[in-house]
Amino acid sequence: MRDFLRDTYYSDTNAINTKDKKDLVIHLSKTTDSDVAVIIEAKRPTNIGEMITADNPNKKAFHELILYYLNERHIANNNQLKQLEVTNIYEWYIIDANYFDKHIYRNTKIKRLLRNETNDRKDNPWFYEEIAKIVSKSK
Repeated sequence: MRDFLRDTYYSDTNAINTKDKKDLVIHLSKTTDSDVAVIIEAKRPTNIGEMITADNPNKKAFHELILYYLNERHIANNNQLKQLEVTNIYEWYIIDANYFDKHIYRNTKIKRLLRNETNDRKDNPWFYEEIAKIVSKSK
């Protein structure tokens, strides 16, 4: 997928690579030092249990995307994010970063959760379990 995107659309304009634990990111410019514009969470097509669906977005792929978004937005101070994507190569869910800004970044429960994870050095599985509880109570 990285090679396809790089060779088809972004070869002259944007760097595409992994970053931290993020499966794939597209940077704003040709260097990996530039801010991330797109975060892509990829799941194997056979990994049905972790992949979101239109009827049930409250799955691990979504929880991971929330954590990666928050790390990028809050910890890396990146307010240049444009899109967040979840895919299993057959299905693509593309979310405008403005939606995440309104419903995730500005959510006080989620901010408190991120602060607890950071301050108490909680692990990612703990965050995913807790974010699932918050998402299940949201629209």
